[in-house]
Amino acid sequence: MTPDERLIQISQDFDQWRLTRPHRNAETPPALRQAALSLLPEFPVPRVAKSLGISANSLYLWRKPAPQAKSKPKAKPATFVQLPAASSPAEPARSLSLQIAQDLQLTLHGELSAQYLAQLIAGLRP
Repeated sequence: MTPDERLIQISQDFDQWRLTRPHRNAETPPALRQAALSLLPEFPVPRVAKSLGISANSLYLWRKPAPQAKSKPKAKPATFVQLPAASSPAEPARSLSLQIAQDLQLTLHGELSAQYLAQLIAGLRP
């Protein structure tokens, strides 16, 4: 088969694919891509692109090797660390600083019980 006959045959293959592709933006099958690229030693990119009804940019992109998938290190599975139950109630906090808004900060000092903190937080909610 001469190069011109191959160009015509591959052009017909592209036309047939366009008639049967699932949707307009369907990716060009790898076999058709390879067929188009096989014409480049014989013809310039603009002629191949025009004959096949594709953009020259597609041919340039198809020429580039596919990027290698980088293997990501596997994350270590999270482990559950069981802490011993507290035998006595936690010591109350001695100070607390809350940043409520960008320019509003609340700082409390002294013994702050869990009940007091819960009431404070409940009062801050909208």
